[in-house]
Amino acid sequence: MAPSAVPFEPSYTALKNLRQKIHKHTTTSVNLTLPIRPQDLSTDSTPYLDGAIGMLSDSTAFLYDDDAPWAVRVAEVKRGVDRVDAKVDEVKTQVDEVKTQVDKVKTQVDEVKTQVDEVKTQVAEVGTQIRSLEERLTDQVDDARVSLHNHTAIQPNSLRKWLDDPIEPILAPALVEDC
Repeated sequence: MAPSAVPFEPSYTALKNLRQKIHKHTTTSVNLTLPIRPQDLSTDSTPYLDGAIGMLSDSTAFLYDDDAPWAVRVAEVKRGVDRVDAKVDEVKTQVDEVKTQVDKVKTQVDEVKTQVDEVKTQVAEVGTQIRSLEERLTDQVDDARVSLHNHTAIQPNSLRKWLDDPIEPILAPALVEDC
């Protein structure tokens, strides 16, 4: 008894569905004929398998055609993706450059802040020195006034002694109070 064709039923159904999908989704006409189902597996299996392989070959041949509209479109998309990738790389490079510049500016700002703090400290020191100098100068001016008044009083007294004049002596403390 000859084996039944039932073992080839799933493969035949798969080939039939593939043919329908190809006709439904392909804009170009593809001539796909289903292989003849074997009647006797002992003698008809090879032509069926050859037919199935032929149909699969014909149905997938368009995948290897570089001039097919879909292949051209895929190549265009790939070129577009490559251009976008190149632009993204350029932007990344520019972003890295900007980050580097921002870091430099931050460093410079920190340096300026440090310098400003140093200048503030120096200004405070100068202010302290000025106040100290002002106090010392005030003391020196006061000492000079007292000395001037004392010398002014001493000179007429010395003149009186030198001239042997009976002029009454001038008291220095009385002059200091007048200033």
